[in-house]
Amino acid sequence: MINNTYSFSAIELILAEGRTRNEKLLNSVAKSIYYKYLYKKTASQEDKEQYIPSYFVKTTIFWMCEQKHYELNKIDGTNDEEIEKKLALEWIQYTSKLLWNGVVKHYFLEEVNILDSYPIDSVTIAWDILKNGIDLDNRAFISATEKVRDGLLKLKCEQYVEHQRFKKNLSIIDIKQ
Repeated sequence: MINNTYSFSAIELILAEGRTRNEKLLNSVAKSIYYKYLYKKTASQEDKEQYIPSYFVKTTIFWMCEQKHYELNKIDGTNDEEIEKKLALEWIQYTSKLLWNGVVKHYFLEEVNILDSYPIDSVTIAWDILKNGIDLDNRAFISATEKVRDGLLKLKCEQYVEHQRFKKNLSIIDIKQ
């Protein structure tokens, strides 16, 4: 079994920095949905400590940005809230289909299905919540999305420093070779 939490953070950071505005909003919305509706609510009946982790969300976002780049960036609205609702629906539909099919390929290790690490009842619970339990008109969801977006902005400085360090190390490796 491969540990799905193996860190690709430097590469993930580079990919995240290249996201368009809508793709960044999508990331914010998906994280809000996860923390409001899925986080620890997908616990297995057999092991209450085993639930679908946030890495699942990160992986679905990477795949969506790659596979649906054009469609995501055509989504528009009169304000961020309207765009975020449309993006939320896209993520819910996309992710529900992956859960239903039981396959979410690891973004960097495509031979790995990250759902294999989670109990089937956790996957089923997550699917049911996404299909039946999300209220995108709920003010709590909207304010949670705003909090996630604000939190991401605060992390930007730390990530930039990490990215610069990574690029410097790549240059050193290139010089040595």
